[in-house]
Amino acid sequence: MVRFVNGKPDKSGYRKFKIKTVDQINDFAMINEAVFRRYSGIIRRNEQFPDLIVIDGGKGQLAYAQKALDDIGIYLPLISLAKQEEEIFVSGKENSIKLPRNSLALRVLQAIRDEAHRFAITFHKSLRAKAFLK
Repeated sequence: MVRFVNGKPDKSGYRKFKIKTVDQINDFAMINEAVFRRYSGIIRRNEQFPDLIVIDGGKGQLAYAQKALDDIGIYLPLISLAKQEEEIFVSGKENSIKLPRNSLALRVLQAIRDEAHRFAITFHKSLRAKAFLK
């Protein structure tokens, strides 16, 4: 998980999650667990909620993230960015949004997604290296 403030990475807010409740690769269930753990933790620690949650993926990932928030009993603005067509899905809306390719807003969302990918890949590589050394 990465956090951006005013369009810039805030690395002190980055978090790593080792998935505990999902045995097999299931992107939807993993997103559900991470969102549930992150935002129930914010409630427990009485921290400030974000202005917007951006999920990497399409309608399915968005639905599972929304279910996690619903299970906690909180409402936060939630969108997802699907990579293939760079479609933006908004929780509670049927149709996607397609911003122009040169849109500054789209570039910010892409930067968030790309940084999340970079951070996650680095974490997974370190986990694989530790497992290999064992």
